[in-house]
Amino acid sequence: MTQPAPLPNFFPAVAAIGSQWAQDYQVTNDDGSLTDLTNKTFELVVRNTKTNAVILLVNSTASTSAGTITVTTSTSTLQVILTPAATDLLTEYGANYTLWMDPNLTDAVALVAGVFYGRTVAQP
Repeated sequence: MTQPAPLPNFFPAVAAIGSQWAQDYQVTNDDGSLTDLTNKTFELVVRNTKTNAVILLVNSTASTSAGTITVTTSTSTLQVILTPAATDLLTEYGANYTLWMDPNLTDAVALVAGVFYGRTVAQP
């Protein structure tokens, strides 16, 4: 039997600068069963690669001008939505990002990490 890859899963993300971005993530246990997300909180943070300063942050506890994270416990799914104002802060050179479960707690888990790239697109 193949063992699952250790967390975090590394995945590059790309958003059109100035456009809404949405991504769904399903959280499963090592055996493939759905993870119980009851009473869990989530945060997606994007940080400047050189200075480590926060570029944008969204979480599951409150919507902000940057976006929101919606948790569906029945399917162990998270939907991360970034607003156009948030993606406007991204650059084509990319920035480090991490999707955390229970951020700032002793049982915090980095679920997904990678480089978040902004892409310039032709405006309407």
